[in-house]
Amino acid sequence: MIFPIVVVLVLALVLAVIIGVARETGPGPADVAIGFELAWDRRDFSAVYQLMGEELREGLTRQEFVAAQRATDADHARAGQLIEQASVETADEGKEAAVVVTRLELHGGGEIYHQLGLVRRESWVVVSCTARTAPAP
Repeated sequence: MIFPIVVVLVLALVLAVIIGVARETGPGPADVAIGFELAWDRRDFSAVYQLMGEELREGLTRQEFVAAQRATDADHARAGQLIEQASVETADEGKEAAVVVTRLELHGGGEIYHQLGLVRRESWVVVSCTARTAPAP
């Protein structure tokens, strides 16, 4: 009598876990935007490529993109590790698109704001990035 009850409870638990995992949507647009900013700052171009949409990849494969960025970095003496703190100033999220304004506090003072456009595909990806001189109104 107890065996069928245990089987039903185990199956119900397995079903609940499967549904819970399936409903997990992954990181939201604000998390992706911060990850994108920090990956650029760390010069982790493979991660940047993963977080960007086709719109920013210029038709390059991951290997081509990483090689091109590393070649560009070789020309810049102080590339990378400029961000002391990255935060979200504003985030406007819809079902399929979002706009996130990030605030990047720099080592030694100063700050930069970026407006990132994101779209949801299999996950959120950055499809545009525009520098701003001040936070969104």
